[in-house]
This record gives sequence, structure tokens and C-alpha cells, in this order.
Amino acid sequence: MQIGNGQYVPRNCRYVRFAPSLEPYYDSATMVVCHGGLEITMEALERGKKLVGIENPICTGGHQSELLSTLTGEGYLIWCRDLSNLPEALERARHYEFKKYIPPGCEIHSVIQKFLWDQA
Repeated sequence: MQIGNGQYVPRNCRYVRFAPSLEPYYDSATMVVCHGGLEITMEALERGKKLVGIENPICTGGHQSELLSTLTGEGYLIWCRDLSNLPEALERARHYEFKKYIPPGCEIHSVIQKFLWDQA
């Protein structure tokens, strides 16, 4: 468990404040539980891990709930909306048939090229 600068200190599992890389943890994990940030969510999905996402209530703007809602609706992850429901979310994830995440192709270069040509 990576806990960052959080005040809560886990009593029932090993933890680190900050890991230089999460790669070894991903490699050994069958399931990932994380906040709903884009980077960690995509890292877990791209590695084919079962994923339970939890919205970080400190984040403003609702972007995590939008991300988690969309990815849940498409079958990529389980969204745990309330930490008191985490045990049920974990049990559901154990048996859930997750959709395989395939990253979309990147087309930004075409968009930039079109923009530049249109400006000329």
C-alpha cells in the first residue's frame, strides 16, 4: 500500500509512503485498489489488473467521479463510492468479468497538423 502523506497509518498491511516505482507492486498484484486519478487508473487497466477505484473526496471538480463513472459503465472497473462498501466491492471484483482495456490510438499529431495547416 502506498499512502503518501496521508495521516492514516495502516495496521493490517505493509505500506510505503512513496515508492520510486509501482511496477513491482503491479507485477505481483492480482487486483489493484486505488483512488480515481487518471494516471494510476490507466496504469492498472493497461496492465490488465482487476481494479477497484475509489473517488478521492479531497479532489475538486468531479473529474474522478466522471472518470470512474465512465469506466465502470464500460465494464473496466468496479467503482466503490463509499469506503464502508469496500469489502463488498472487493468481493464483487474477485468474481467480476472485467472488459479488457485497449488504449485508444493517439491521433493528436493529426489534430495538430490540421490546425497548423488551417492557420497557414
